[in-house]
Amino acid sequence: MSISVMAVYATTAQAGALEPLIAALSAHPGSRTTTVTTGEHRHRAGRARTGDPGLRAAGWAAPGPRSRPEGAWGAEHDLGLSAGEYDRNTLTAQVFTRFGRLLADQRPDAVLVAGLTTSICAVALTAFNHGVPVLHLEAEPGGQSCSPYPLEADRRLLERVSTVHLVTSAEARGRLVRRGVPQERIMSASAPAPSSARRPAA
Repeated sequence: MSISVMAVYATTAQAGALEPLIAALSAHPGSRTTTVTTGEHRHRAGRARTGDPGLRAAGWAAPGPRSRPEGAWGAEHDLGLSAGEYDRNTLTAQVFTRFGRLLADQRPDAVLVAGLTTSICAVALTAFNHGVPVLHLEAEPGGQSCSPYPLEADRRLLERVSTVHLVTSAEARGRLVRRGVPQERIMSASAPAPSSARRPAA
């Protein structure tokens, strides 16, 4: 079974978290993984030369033909956003527009994200609005309220728009179940991509 996955990250931590999944997907016969950065941490690209593990894991400092242009912050696509340049509403609108265009052009079977930043939440919602399944790698523990703002609000939105929730521990699975996520939508991050994580046929 072939599948095309678009992996999107905004921070070095998110890139490092996604790296094992990107590597596993890339090694799967017939699959294609495209990487996208929002560009918010582009100023850290120079740290690749000092061996920053998050940057190195995402391929920014990888040697050989698989190396990616530094100008694209190591990803195949760059949304061109800058950290601190936008307020929350403007950042969300920019993601809707820029990532929406990229989705329409690339038409991946699924979008893979990690974390709870505002831009990643907007990426997931954009994919949802385009009918593209969202695979979300579970982040840190959350509470039951929308505090601290806006972290918990973003978490709840991601829980609703994600098709599959990827977890790395039984504790993470339990948190999702307690927050009302159906068991069938939760998978181990080491498991292969399910057939449900595919774009519906046109």
